[in-house]
Amino acid sequence: MNKYSSKAVKTAATVGMSLAMVLSNAAPVFAAATANVTNAPAFCDSSYESAGIAVLEALDSDFTSNTTSVKEITSTTTFNATDYPKLASVLEKDAIKEDKSMDAVLNAKIKGSEITVVDALSQVVSCNKADEDLVAVAKHLVRKINGEWKTFEDLVLGAKKALEDLADNYAGKYSSLAKVTENYSDAKALYDELTIYVDYVNNGVGEKAKAGYKNWDNFKGFMKDYDEVHEGSTLKTYIKQLEQAKVYGNQTVLDLVSKEDAISYKRVKNVETFIKNVKSNDIDTITAAKYNSVKDADEVVEYMDGLQAIVDEMKEAKDLLDDSNEAKKAYDDVADKVKTLQKAVEDRKTLASKDQDDIDKADDNIEVAMNKFTNADLEAVQTYVEDVINEFKTVKARKLSSGNYALTLENATYGRYISAEGTEFDANLIYLLTTTVAKDEDESYYDVLIANDASTKDTLIKAATTDVKGITLGTNLTSAQAAKIVAAKNALDELDIDTDGKNPYGLTAKERRSVNNNRTLIETLYFKLIMNGTVTQSGWVDKGNGDWDYIAEDGSRPTKWVASGANWYYVKNGTMLRNSWIASDAQGTRWYYVDDNGVMVSNTTVNGYTFNSYGVWVK
Repeated sequence: MNKYSSKAVKTAATVGMSLAMVLSNAAPVFAAATANVTNAPAFCDSSYESAGIAVLEALDSDFTSNTTSVKEITSTTTFNATDYPKLASVLEKDAIKEDKSMDAVLNAKIKGSEITVVDALSQVVSCNKADEDLVAVAKHLVRKINGEWKTFEDLVLGAKKALEDLADNYAGKYSSLAKVTENYSDAKALYDELTIYVDYVNNGVGEKAKAGYKNWDNFKGFMKDYDEVHEGSTLKTYIKQLEQAKVYGNQTVLDLVSKEDAISYKRVKNVETFIKNVKSNDIDTITAAKYNSVKDADEVVEYMDGLQAIVDEMKEAKDLLDDSNEAKKAYDDVADKVKTLQKAVEDRKTLASKDQDDIDKADDNIEVAMNKFTNADLEAVQTYVEDVINEFKTVKARKLSSGNYALTLENATYGRYISAEGTEFDANLIYLLTTTVAKDEDESYYDVLIANDASTKDTLIKAATTDVKGITLGTNLTSAQAAKIVAAKNALDELDIDTDGKNPYGLTAKERRSVNNNRTLIETLYFKLIMNGTVTQSGWVDKGNGDWDYIAEDGSRPTKWVASGANWYYVKNGTMLRNSWIASDAQGTRWYYVDDNGVMVSNTTVNGYTFNSYGVWVK
């Protein structure tokens, strides 16, 4: 087998489904081909491609049995079911019952469908994703030249004419660099044809054409010499052609790389295929030079790197939008609460009534909806906005001539790969992000929601439970403990607010029991504070003349180091020491010194004693 024979014949599993499955799921049938020229879709169609791969695998298997290859087929070669049983098995019934030419095979329909072989193979070429040997076989049978699909017999005929042209005119026009330079326009046109057509020299082009092929290497060498001499001009033309080459639809390399036009992240395969085709010199409109001869030029590198960066960003965008994204999954769990809040905000914004009671009720509904969010909910929403949405869109505030503000979405890193309106995201959340609370301020309802965590259910429950743990009815309250009792009482009052008979925080039975377990303690101690005002001050207590005491939160007078600001102080039984030595332990393993202000000294020498950066006496 030659280089175009597959080294390992793929099974139907290679394309992910049986041929019958491929055909039953095929895309809508396009108009019938005219004179063997395909009318298959210009973009990569996986259904057509899969069917084409099945045909190529069958043909490859038959080649192996017949010890031949696509390079040895001629216009007189015939195909029949006896010699090509695998091929016959994937074509419509009796398609090659009798001897058929290669182009007749290309015009045949694939078993169980209206797809012709030529249409299917054209998609193998367009997609350029299959095994490279199979793609090479497909491209030898049908390929696109100057925007027009040509099939085998036309390709062989083109090769015959081009090689005969080289045979007739080599001596007079192409046999030296000087002659190529003098006749460059004709030489370039013939050279561009032959870079494709020499592949068909063994497909029955005739003796005269084969004689012309003997001059090919020399002619090719003179053309390369010309390119080296005129490198600047050739490169300039190549870059211009690369810029104007269409990547997807009418979008060119210049549009995508330099102008940063919008393109869906779903088109990543189109961009990848384009890059691959540029590198393999398979873009019809890029003819000035071969890629390998210009690939190191700065402008070419810039465009190709730019295209690869687009591919990388498209893949990153897809990962961010995927349902498996952890931030997305966490947000989905609170999406219903966002929907409820959005509805309350929209009702308030569209409220026709000017009655203050109606307005207050609408505002209350917004507050009730916001208070449904726990701290974990808010974290999920904020993380999703900051880690996902803001990678695509950011909110821009614009002050209008009226003095009012408008909030709009602007593209961020991956914004060009999704819709301008951000329809890929939850519309309810986008509404909150882009709707102002007051017309003349740029604060959005999303901003208010995220700032609402200080008064959320979780915070209030914590104030009435965890924060007062350890305090009893007999506790002689310190100032810090008193502050906790006051906060706990405020939390109880907030949690007890009743709106239309429904608690706005929606406490569960377990949460309400937890709060009520501390209700008597909180209300009793709060009453004592109001009536007696007996509070023991905690923290630092100024005794005057530079002396200080330190009272712990529980009212005790500790012996320990206390950090305050950037300094360390040592208190013994609650009294700050001054101008004193302090041992690290009973054995005096390390010694420290505090100055007249009670501050532990470090990085200095006092009375001949040196202390390091940790405050330890070293000498």
